[in-house]
Amino acid sequence: MSLTKVVEGGKLHRVLQEYRYVNAIEEAENVDYWDQRTYMHKDAITPRSEMTGYMDALWHREMLRLAPDIKYLKGHNRLEKGILKEFRAQLAFVKNVPIELVKQKGTLSSRATVIWETAKKKNDFKSFAPHLKRLVDIQMEYAEAYGYKSNRYDALIDYFEYGMTTREMDGIFQRLLPELKRIREKTDMPSEHPLEKMRYKKAQMKKVNLAIQNLFGVSKNAIRTDKSAHPMMVPIDSRDIRITTNFPPTDFRIAIDNNTHELGHAIYGFQISPRIRYTPADGSASFGVDESQSRFFENILGHSMSFAKVIAPLLKEHLGVIEPPEETYRYFNMLKKGAVVRVAANELDYDFHIAMRYEIEKGLISGKLQVSELPQIWEEHMIKYIGVKPSNDREGVLQDSHWADAAMGYFPTYTLGNIISGMVWKKMESLDEWIEEKRFDLIREWLGKNIHQHGSLYDPKDLLQKVFRKGYNPSNYIEYLENKYLS
Repeated sequence: MSLTKVVEGGKLHRVLQEYRYVNAIEEAENVDYWDQRTYMHKDAITPRSEMTGYMDALWHREMLRLAPDIKYLKGHNRLEKGILKEFRAQLAFVKNVPIELVKQKGTLSSRATVIWETAKKKNDFKSFAPHLKRLVDIQMEYAEAYGYKSNRYDALIDYFEYGMTTREMDGIFQRLLPELKRIREKTDMPSEHPLEKMRYKKAQMKKVNLAIQNLFGVSKNAIRTDKSAHPMMVPIDSRDIRITTNFPPTDFRIAIDNNTHELGHAIYGFQISPRIRYTPADGSASFGVDESQSRFFENILGHSMSFAKVIAPLLKEHLGVIEPPEETYRYFNMLKKGAVVRVAANELDYDFHIAMRYEIEKGLISGKLQVSELPQIWEEHMIKYIGVKPSNDREGVLQDSHWADAAMGYFPTYTLGNIISGMVWKKMESLDEWIEEKRFDLIREWLGKNIHQHGSLYDPKDLLQKVFRKGYNPSNYIEYLENKYLS
């Protein structure tokens, strides 16, 4: 059903026709973002980053142009109210943040990402530090312009997870982390496995990942997979989604995890209702809800015994893995002690990685921590939260792309995603049965009906209440981990 038929006639329809220009700018920016992180020649970054800044400013200007038309509009049904709710949320940002600041941030973050990639390869934090310092300053300016009640960091976390505050996030970590530690101390899951040392051919691994995409019902004509320094999903359109991954020479589960994680994001994008295509609600309810889908596909589905049985023939055919599914399951869920890299961390350590980044970000945005201190601060926090320290900055403070992307406030959404994924696990009672029967269509149907189709018509807390009758409660996630690691 087209948007024209949904909100046919009237002022909202005319505004949405104009919003299509805004949406086209977003699509063009996403193509540019994908290209910069995959195929763009690095020498092109100066003119390209300037273009990115101007494109961000153009989006900002077009939104401001629509503001007078939105001010007095009223929604007459759930769809129109949801679209207007999202319109006004975006306009609240646009009206408060100066267009020149938007342009500076776009230009600097675009350039900084390439500088970060080079710095990471060379293990050279000092070359990246001046750019990160400016990015931190800009995000502090953003927070001041956007506004907050008590904590400057609230403005940044609210941008990614509407309605979330530092106070609420502190409470979530205070409840979750002791439970993770308790489960970790009691489990007998192995800390290493022979399969992690097995070398494989990249071409064969690509075949495994493609076969998994097919299992999930993702058409190769609707998705493109490439390689980048950091795995990601970039939505150009609901019919054109790009994901990237990478292939370490050993430990093939990382390549599979990257694939299933990004597929979770992609499937969300595919299943947003066509009724809200090209509207402000044509996106996920929040980054935390979006991450819940990727964490669900990567860990709860992808690390299950049922899935180990399903992919056993693929691993044997393409990688020569002859171990039974029980061993593959133990390999995927091994609790390697003290993983220094977040994306390689096991489920019981992962949220400690997020908590330490969250604490560091709060310190930077408050001005209590300085960028020049980060390598030392990172080591101290790794010892405190994970029990190990990185051997260099490449596997330490330079490991993630988020800060180069000017995305401070994003990391907590991974933990929120884990918590919501636990709610999905509890609610989807036939999950293991569906996996073993390869009925991934039923899994997609459940997620589509309850979460994906709504886009951002509902705020995240409202969506959680609608589907699960609760807020960000970690109890189901803790139950899931107990069921896996203590049963």
